[in-house]
Formats: sequence, C-alpha cells, structure tokens
Amino acid sequence: LVTSGGDGLVKLWDVSHGVRQLQLLSVLSGHNHSVIDLDATRTTLVTASRDQTLKIWNISQLNKAHLRFTI
Repeated sequence: LVTSGGDGLVKLWDVSHGVRQLQLLSVLSGHNHSVIDLDATRTTLVTASRDQTLKIWNISQLNKAHLRFTI
C-alpha cells in the first residue's frame, strides 16, 4: 500500500497481515509540497507534487526504497 498527503511524504506499507496490522516499510521524502498523484509498478513509483516536480523512485526493495531522479 502506498499513501501520500499534504506533508509531501510518501509512505510504503506492508498489508500482508491485514489492514489492522499495517507495518510501515519506508518513508520517502523529497517533495516540498503536497503529493497529489502517484502511480506504481512492482519496482517503480512515480509521484507528482504541487511543488511542480515528478519523482521516480526505485521500490524494488520496499524497505530500501530510494529516489532515482526528479523531473
């Protein structure tokens, strides 16, 4: 599960044990404003922000997710 919000943070969650036992895997920071859209594949996450940037993240290892580049 991937969530985002007004704080500019994107959070990756493990939901394999059900929604009542969510486990936070990674917090991705880098946007300076609200994250307003996102799209993901198994290995890549793209986030769009009100700071007028797109960020491409490597999420192939969820607990070691990291920024690839910014557009």
